Amino acid sequence: MKLKIGFPGKLLPFGKVPTIQEMPAGNSVNVDFDGLKHARSGIYIALFYILLMILLMTIFPTVSKAQLAGHDGLAIGDNVPDVTINNMIGYKSSSAKLSDFKGKLLIIDFWATWCSPCIHMIPKMDSLQKELGPDLQFLSVTDQPGKTVVPFLERLKKQHPFSLTEAYSDSVLNKLFPHGSLPHYVWIDRNGVVIAITGYEAINSSKIRKALNGGKMDVGLKRDIIVDYNSIKPLFDISNPSGNQEIKSYSILTAYKPGLGCGYYNDLFNKNITTGYHRITALNLTIAQLYQIAMSKSARAFDWNQTNLAVKDTTMLNTSLSGQAFVDWLDNKKGFCYELVVANRDTGEALAKMRMDLEFYFPQYKAIVKQQQKSCLALVRTKSTTIPVSSTGKSSVAFDVTGGNLINCNLNVFLSRFRVFQQESGLILKNETGYTAQVDMDIEADMRDIDQVNEQLDKYGLKLIRKLEKADVLTISDSVPQIAKINK
Repeated sequence: MKLKIGFPGKLLPFGKVPTIQEMPAGNSVNVDFDGLKHARSGIYIALFYILLMILLMTIFPTVSKAQLAGHDGLAIGDNVPDVTINNMIGYKSSSAKLSDFKGKLLIIDFWATWCSPCIHMIPKMDSLQKELGPDLQFLSVTDQPGKTVVPFLERLKKQHPFSLTEAYSDSVLNKLFPHGSLPHYVWIDRNGVVIAITGYEAINSSKIRKALNGGKMDVGLKRDIIVDYNSIKPLFDISNPSGNQEIKSYSILTAYKPGLGCGYYNDLFNKNITTGYHRITALNLTIAQLYQIAMSKSARAFDWNQTNLAVKDTTMLNTSLSGQAFVDWLDNKKGFCYELVVANRDTGEALAKMRMDLEFYFPQYKAIVKQQQKSCLALVRTKSTTIPVSSTGKSSVAFDVTGGNLINCNLNVFLSRFRVFQQESGLILKNETGYTAQVDMDIEADMRDIDQVNEQLDKYGLKLIRKLEKADVLTISDSVPQIAKINK
């Protein structure tokens, strides 16, 4: 299964390293065979690492050049074939040929409704389209179906009007320009030649004007790697490395793995797991983000609003870089994959095992959780009437920036989705409703706008209010070496 990811960076509502997102089924890594905690000394550790490195070379081979996105597609300098684009919106007809845009600078914007940076780029592209007039044509393309895209765009235009040309259910352009992360931009000059393949950081007035004037493009090539990864299964296949009995518990830490995106999966608290094991899988996260998972008391990790970096050099844990620069930063010994698999009977000790691993692999840091006074956004009940209880047995949740719905879920699920759109606010979200039943909710609002969301919550007798309250805060600090402690 090819994994397409949202490109991380400042255009998301994060000013820092993006808050790690829960993945649909897989994204978090850790190292621990049963009994590793007893093998901390000398020969046992050395032997463990020799075996582990041999194992990892087998189960996670180096990415080859053939896996680079674009290997089978068009490259810079290629002429683009005159293909037909169907399912168009905001154009004079429902289809067009690429030759219809000859004489213009055509920038194809590959996007998706779930991609936050893509959505944040829409008003910028709309503004640039109006500023630079008929010589420029943005074409936003997605492989998502019309039943998803059309209502999403209608809701978004209602909240924030814009006028761009779109195409949905695309396969033609996606095959010509394969990619692994979004947004993804392909620049085609007036003569139908590919002149650049970039991320969103290159989409600005000065660079577009230079392209329109035939100047040399001083933009870096966006480098995507496509990896086949089934997120339903553990990241590392070490179920039977020696031909003997199947391993029941393990944890693994590796360096950054290109093409997997960033995120985590945690089913430790899911009582309905039928696989016979529980799993945490973290993909390409920083040391701080691994601690955000390990130090939590629930399936939801600490976010940046609840994290204090009290270290001398914060650049090892966090950055303001975005786009390809952010990926390169992660790849420079800042990002890690970690997976922990435990038998069902071991779930109570799993997070303790993860903390033990982090202390072992990163002894230069220590992490503690203490309560501090923080600005919070509390979900409270405003009416004594009962919130309608769900009438269905099937659970589902779907939210994007324009709103969404949840079916047969508790209110914590709503807050977990709402949190994604409030990372820039600096507020810690809390559920103070005391309501534990499963409910159905429909929200149609800009999820970044608390007032709009409150208008929708009012029909359920709920409200988000700002409060100054004590909350758990994760503090990561430099660890004082044992020798230094003794000398003191």
